Amino acid sequence: MELWKHVPEQYYVPSFDETRKKAYQIVDSKERTNSLGNFAVLPELIILKIFKILDARDMLPLSSVSKLFFALNENDHYWKRQCVRYSNGDFRYQGSWRRTYISLIVKKDLAPIKVHIQCTGIISPILYSRWYRAHRNVDQWANLTNSAVERRSNLSLKDFIEEYDKKNKPVIITDVVPKWKAATEWTKEKLIKRFGNHKFKTDEVDAKAEKKLYIGLEDYFRYHDNHTDEDPIYMFDDKFHTRKETEGLLNEYVIPPYFKEDFF
Repeated sequence: MELWKHVPEQYYVPSFDETRKKAYQIVDSKERTNSLGNFAVLPELIILKIFKILDARDMLPLSSVSKLFFALNENDHYWKRQCVRYSNGDFRYQGSWRRTYISLIVKKDLAPIKVHIQCTGIISPILYSRWYRAHRNVDQWANLTNSAVERRSNLSLKDFIEEYDKKNKPVIITDVVPKWKAATEWTKEKLIKRFGNHKFKTDEVDAKAEKKLYIGLEDYFRYHDNHTDEDPIYMFDDKFHTRKETEGLLNEYVIPPYFKEDFF
């Protein structure tokens, strides 16, 4: 079975192409057989699907079975779902979702990792592709010169519609945000001081409660500053103005005249 064919072509980088042959051969390699035993006949994608139906208490000991089981057990897709399901948003991110889940069990922060386990001899296109998508530097797509998009100030609504909206042409309006109170008050430090213990809605779904997950703002910033998720949790709270403790945020910005109409 050709394991690397389970990974879409666009997720490879040139340096990884050279390892395809090794990835192709690892199915029958002694290293893989020793690591997986009877599971060696299955591609890693299927093994990960099996892991998804296991209880977290059964998953934790699997790290001690072998190097490849250890690597597969670090799958953040699984542990993120467990943390969301059982934490009700009350978690402090510990650098990985597996460590975060363990911290929920022991009810305290974990000590920093001093020794990293090396999984030499293990090649997994599935795990690599997920790691690559999470860590790929996107600067090459962000290097736009100032002349690439027009910058305007004192732009009338009529000019905006005629020159940009109708032409579907991008523009950066430079004199809107500086007038907001949010421009100076919505720094990480100030927001944590004001609302650190308040929970805000995210885009993550709490499957157990069948609703969106709410996370405390200070805990969210801790996650934001330390995660390497392929699919990060975003804070997207459209009801903050309905809660007394956060309703004041609504007065700290103004919707500019260009966007009074909600196209969504």
